[in-house]
Amino acid sequence: MNTLPKSQLILGYKEFFNGEIPDNRIDIVRKICKKHLITELAGLNYRLKPKDTMFYNNSKELQATELKYFSGDNRDVQGKYFQLVNHFEKNNQSHPIIFTRQTCLFGFEEIIQSDIKVIPDFEMKRFQVWDAIFKYLLSVNSYITKFESERNEHDI
Repeated sequence: MNTLPKSQLILGYKEFFNGEIPDNRIDIVRKICKKHLITELAGLNYRLKPKDTMFYNNSKELQATELKYFSGDNRDVQGKYFQLVNHFEKNNQSHPIIFTRQTCLFGFEEIIQSDIKVIPDFEMKRFQVWDAIFKYLLSVNSYITKFESERNEHDI
């Protein structure tokens, strides 16, 4: 068994929505209770790697399950993802992923350090809350996978 990780495309906000990445990721989820945000990320993180397994689950099936969880019955969102999956698989490449543990860990840190409030008696309204969390996760993906090419004139 090969335990080396395979490289996979991590989808970001721009790739998924064909739009500009929000300037401030935290503003996307600001109206959600801090405790609820952390709980949602913890749940996602655990589903990606339960304590009784040794490896992360980045399977297409789990990605689809999580996408359905965050998008509900929004067929447009699910259709967009499967269009991208089909495109990459047609070209003999791995399926793209949205939900990663790296995204969860970065999100934990950012949300914990943010000024998002703990809202007493906060009520989770599925489509308002999970849509915002989904967009936040995609914008985190964009940030953590961003790279810049620099050229140092002094390098040989």
